[in-house]
Amino acid sequence: MQGFVGDKSRVRPTEEMFRSSKGALEKVLEELEPSIVIVLGKQLGGWLDHLDVDFNGAKVCYWYHPSAPKYFKKREALEAYNKAIGDRPDL
Repeated sequence: MQGFVGDKSRVRPTEEMFRSSKGALEKVLEELEPSIVIVLGKQLGGWLDHLDVDFNGAKVCYWYHPSAPKYFKKREALEAYNKAIGDRPDL
């Protein structure tokens, strides 16, 4: 986000915050040229899909945020990672 979201936990960014931050994220991805992007949080992943973010060729994997133990499962995270890297075990 390119602005202050809130002063406590569990405050979600607004739709406008997501939209106005898209360009900055794409610029960072263009500059850093990552091979893989790991997105922590299903809600964030949904927004990135909704906004059609250009990941500049990086593989992308999503999973629940580790701070949500009710939902985060290490096995599922590793499966998502392995699926994202596909034929690139060097990642």
